[in-house]
Amino acid sequence: MDLIRLTGSKSLAYFIGGMVTRPPAFKPVVKPALQPAATTYTFKSGDTLSAIAAQ
Repeated sequence: MDLIRLTGSKSLAYFIGGMVTRPPAFKPVVKPALQPAATTYTFKSGDTLSAIAAQ
């Protein structure tokens, strides 16, 4: 097939014999809403991740 012909006014179905298949309809995935964190923490000078995780 010549790509120049595909860019003309004829549809793709004309060039491939009318056998155009379309992918199945896409259904979007619905994600549940995020819940706020149960606790909060205020960082202090000198904090380390391991010390915060240990709490």
